[in-house]
Amino acid sequence: MEKKIICLLLCTLLMIIPVLSVVEAMNNNDLLSRSSIRYDPSELRTKEGGRKTSLWLEITKLNNSNGVMEDYFGLSVSISGDFGIVGVSGYNERTGTAYVFKRSGTTWIQDASLNASDAGMNDNFGYSVSISGDFAIVGAPNDDSLTGSAYVFTRTGTTWVQEAKLLASDGAPGDWFGASVSINGDAAIVGAPGDNIFLGSAYVFERSGSVWTQEARLNASDGALYDWFGFSVSISGDSAVVGAPFQTSSTGASYVFTRSGTTWILQQKLTASDGASYDLFGDSVSMSGDSVIIGAYGDDTSAGVNAGSVYLFIRTGTTWTQDAKVTAAEGVAGEQFGYAVSINEDCAIVGTYQAFYDAIGSAYIFKHIGTTWFEEGKLCASDGKLHDYFGWSVSINDTSALIGAPGDDYDINIENIGSAYVFGQPTPDLDGKGNLIWTDVKPNAKVTGMFQVGNIGQPGSLLNWSVTSYPDWGTWTFSPSGGTGLAAGSWINVTATCVAPDKKNTLFTGNIIISNTEDLTDNCTIPISLTTPVIMEYQLHLFFEGFFKRFPIIFSVLRNICGY
Repeated sequence: MEKKIICLLLCTLLMIIPVLSVVEAMNNNDLLSRSSIRYDPSELRTKEGGRKTSLWLEITKLNNSNGVMEDYFGLSVSISGDFGIVGVSGYNERTGTAYVFKRSGTTWIQDASLNASDAGMNDNFGYSVSISGDFAIVGAPNDDSLTGSAYVFTRTGTTWVQEAKLLASDGAPGDWFGASVSINGDAAIVGAPGDNIFLGSAYVFERSGSVWTQEARLNASDGALYDWFGFSVSISGDSAVVGAPFQTSSTGASYVFTRSGTTWILQQKLTASDGASYDLFGDSVSMSGDSVIIGAYGDDTSAGVNAGSVYLFIRTGTTWTQDAKVTAAEGVAGEQFGYAVSINEDCAIVGTYQAFYDAIGSAYIFKHIGTTWFEEGKLCASDGKLHDYFGWSVSINDTSALIGAPGDDYDINIENIGSAYVFGQPTPDLDGKGNLIWTDVKPNAKVTGMFQVGNIGQPGSLLNWSVTSYPDWGTWTFSPSGGTGLAAGSWINVTATCVAPDKKNTLFTGNIIISNTEDLTDNCTIPISLTTPVIMEYQLHLFFEGFFKRFPIIFSVLRNICGY
């Protein structure tokens, strides 16, 4: 009997030893600790900002602190990247000037004042402007008895210098060369709508080195006197569009030209599908790649006479088709929607300087989604007044819009001094809170946890987000797994559910990545830790197997002690 008791005690001791060892290992193992992982989202996030929000905000108002009466600051505008240019054609008895502004963060500061090297009174330098990267072009249509000219400026470092004065090879008084200008890289186009009794022409110039030369003269194949071909122009890559708003009883038309080598040829004439007399289709044009927008501010719509409209065309191969006709949702008679237009990829802006009857003015942003153009926002000056003509000129790039208001009297004692407004899309900024720590989870068991996603971006911004990455171990579901329109300052709870892997005694780690779907560099990381428990029977089996392999004689000793 005593032998059996001793045998039982020895077996119990042998069982306790491995258990104590396992417990000690678990207590000393940091990987299995229940302590939370500390997490600072700011250390793991890139804050580039988002794009394509549904709201545009006024960022700043630009003007000339030394402006005088009838400067008409903002009669023409253009924006490219972090630079904007504003024409001031009435400056100094209509000699004219242009100002370049540069964005620094959220602030726009005057970078340069551009002037013609041979400036003269009544030249109207600044009547038209365009900027592209390090190049800007400024039209002076009244130069030399309305023969007209245009000036190209380049930026070197922080300095803007005149690189060339452009003239038509066959220019004559009354051509009004420079009434419209557009520049894109090393190519520029200049309209001369008064050429040949307002039959009109447009001229393409090409830069080689630092020399600009006339490459082509463009004319309508079916042009007639008083068509005003060249009243509006735009160039993008190897294509250009030219408006002739007074063609066919002012119904209007526009012409697309393309370059092959050094030759420019007519690709297609564009007309409105429902064009009518006095629509003035082509009074304003803008091109971006395979897209063209054309204003017809005289169009009579359901909103009334001269409510105005714009037409969007897309190119497939070598063929242009009308993609949409767009009108203002709040349009009224006489508003002249479409007086100014600009397009950049899938965004467009339309100026309506006669809006609100007494020419306070407004502008509309449209967004191309799928096959439809949606009105994304209506822009108005925060301090708009009668006869400001806000929307007389417009320009848009990826993130900003520049809108001229040449009639603005920001000094009540100075009439028509003019101003321009910068609007931008408020930037969402994704953030995340929380972590997921699960311990002692049985294989194939289901666990849940929660974290938060928030928008800490600019006021007015809307965040579209999604769970874009999670561990490849386990089976994961999220509720919700994404969302749209999360307002600035708002947070949303996300429930994560995981079915643990079928593996014992294992630590699983990883991250959940949540991203701004419109800017994937704006993201946050939620750390995860899941452990499956040590199975005691399995540990004892391993212990005894190893123990008896190492000390095979112990089995015989136990048998003798126990009397077997």
